[in-house]
Amino acid sequence: MMKNDNLDNSLSELRQEVEKKVSEQGNRFAELPEISHEEMRRRVHELRVHQIELEMQNEELRSLRNELESERDKYCDLYDFAPVGYFTIDTNGGIQEANLTGASFLGEERRRLFGTSFYRFILKEDHDLFYRHQQLVSKTEGSQTCELRMKKKDGVQFHARLKSLAVPSGKGNFIRTVVSDISEQMRMESRLRHAHKMQALGIMAGGFAHEFNNALFPIMGYTEMAISDLPENSETRRYLEKSLTQTHRAKDLIQQILNFSYQTDPCDIPFEIQSGIKNTVKMLRTMMPENIEFCEYIAENCGTVAGNPDNIPQILINLCTNACHAMENKGGKLNVNAEPVCFGPDAIPEDTELKPGRYIRLTVSDTGCGIDPEITGRIFDPYFTTKEVGKGSGLGLAIVHGLVRQHRGAITVNSGLRKGTTVHVYLPVSETEVFSKPESSFEKIPGGNERILLVDDEPMLVSMYQKLLEKLGYKVTAFIGSHETLEAFRSQPDAFDLLITDTTMPVMTGAKLAAEILKIRPDMPVIICTGYSESMNREMAKAIGIREYVRKPASVGEFAATVRKVLDSGVKSD
Repeated sequence: MMKNDNLDNSLSELRQEVEKKVSEQGNRFAELPEISHEEMRRRVHELRVHQIELEMQNEELRSLRNELESERDKYCDLYDFAPVGYFTIDTNGGIQEANLTGASFLGEERRRLFGTSFYRFILKEDHDLFYRHQQLVSKTEGSQTCELRMKKKDGVQFHARLKSLAVPSGKGNFIRTVVSDISEQMRMESRLRHAHKMQALGIMAGGFAHEFNNALFPIMGYTEMAISDLPENSETRRYLEKSLTQTHRAKDLIQQILNFSYQTDPCDIPFEIQSGIKNTVKMLRTMMPENIEFCEYIAENCGTVAGNPDNIPQILINLCTNACHAMENKGGKLNVNAEPVCFGPDAIPEDTELKPGRYIRLTVSDTGCGIDPEITGRIFDPYFTTKEVGKGSGLGLAIVHGLVRQHRGAITVNSGLRKGTTVHVYLPVSETEVFSKPESSFEKIPGGNERILLVDDEPMLVSMYQKLLEKLGYKVTAFIGSHETLEAFRSQPDAFDLLITDTTMPVMTGAKLAAEILKIRPDMPVIICTGYSESMNREMAKAIGIREYVRKPASVGEFAATVRKVLDSGVKSD
């Protein structure tokens, strides 16, 4: 409507100008000869026809002008609101034109961009990269592409892809540049690389765990047998007991590697949480930067939690890692607390679905930069991160959230910009009695006189198994090959009371051997042992009829108790 009014105003101004000229030429019209009324009527008629023709032409021109303005508006909208930034840059790098998207990318008003150097919005380290890009574009006819790091007016960085083309004109040579923000693409590529890295790490960790546990198992077994042969007051016994303690530490380290690479089996067992927290805190102390003060308070008798004991270290490590990142520039104080709490119906923490009862509250607090309230609700989203590309996967808090949920717990976050962050993890106390490890003293380990068929492809392990079982009174027939074991069983299927087999063996795996033996004698008890295997876990073993699953390295007490349990069961356990 405004455009039509402008057109009418223009026509009115034109009419006034014509009338002015007619008035100036008035004397010329006075000299015209007189004409008859008939001629006058004819000429008036013609004037009216011409007037209508002009009005029709004006209307058509008005319509065409409206269409052109509409098309121009569409073009401007397409130009200004395109998903990419359009810039016209002179040979010195000055910005001559920019669309609204480009101005938004740079965080500046469009009118303030004109004449501003494009270099101002490029990281100093990438200035040479853009200069070479300009030179290449100027010397070639086609478009050229480059990727570099740019920054907004407020200093926020982003990754950009530039596609440029030289455009000669009468006013000089210019470069038309299309700028795309590829920060999200870079993050996705980083996540994909991280996923591939974690997959490779998991495969490597699994293989390493298998070999290391196979090597550690006989060390533990022989050490425990040697300890049992020595008197209580023997100095040699004390040395061996210290060595055995270190083998258990090595076993825990392997488990932590598997936890980190997510190569662990889910479980739900009651366990006391203090030792896991204390061991993790002890490890974290050695990893803390010098500018971070580390404080801890672990209450005694926190209680028992049901779940996977290996998840607690991972929760703590991820939370403390985030806290350290928040303080990496200026340093600060990191507190780790664990204590029992009890909530009544009116004291349930906000934003949780906890029920009244007893909980263990694990708290990690820092004095770092804090979290913007606008993004607090997204911090547990997978792949959400505020760190620069390459400095975080965005999975740490998502993993913590998932592990806490597995334990039927809850997590809360209290934070603000420049106010630090406090994270509370609530884990419900379990009333189930903690499983006590079997006695490792040989005098108290149950033995027997049953006949055991044993197979492992590691001669050292076969020797250790055989000596241990025979020391407990069992009669052992041992092999280092699965085929020989199967042939021995086929020839005398009733000559054995139990099969103990390794999982990973050449030619025929332990699972395949167990399946073949169970075809011959379905009631044959089987125990399968593994240092680590992706193809076998406790549930898979149960599914094919194997009675028990032993993760190497197991203590003498644990292994002997499992053997006795299977022999005494008489029927397949659930």
